[in-house]
Amino acid sequence: MRPIHTLVVHHTASKADAHTWADICAWHTAKGWDGVGYHFGIVKDGPGWTEVEGRPVEKVGAHAKGHNNGTIGIAVEGNYSETHLPREAYRILLRACWRITRQFKIPPENVVGHRELPYATECPGLLFPLERLRGDLRDMQRLAALGKDLAEDDA
Repeated sequence: MRPIHTLVVHHTASKADAHTWADICAWHTAKGWDGVGYHFGIVKDGPGWTEVEGRPVEKVGAHAKGHNNGTIGIAVEGNYSETHLPREAYRILLRACWRITRQFKIPPENVVGHRELPYATECPGLLFPLERLRGDLRDMQRLAALGKDLAEDDA
């Protein structure tokens, strides 16, 4: 397994449910990439939201130019410079981030938005709650350390 130290959060910069995960995979493949560049996605699925798998985590992603080594990329469908992240999408994202950070021992401060890397982008959107996400992950980490570990369904 390759060393992983950072989780990079993205948005698709498109209207939620305007495109399918398969569309995103096809766009990335059309760029000459080896499949979708993200390792995970949070996508609109009918009336709700769900997590989908992308590129295997064993493979280096294609989601943050110059920062793909040592990172996992997760993208949330939608444009969060234009609208706020829906509550259910946030819940699914938080659950996924909690699982990934625990599995790879990534500290909450290493959960970053694409825009926080030296690259000219708004991603994952100017309205995206990055500080809230890191704070919730820190809280979950503290609870786990006290033996009050959260089951995935409770995240």
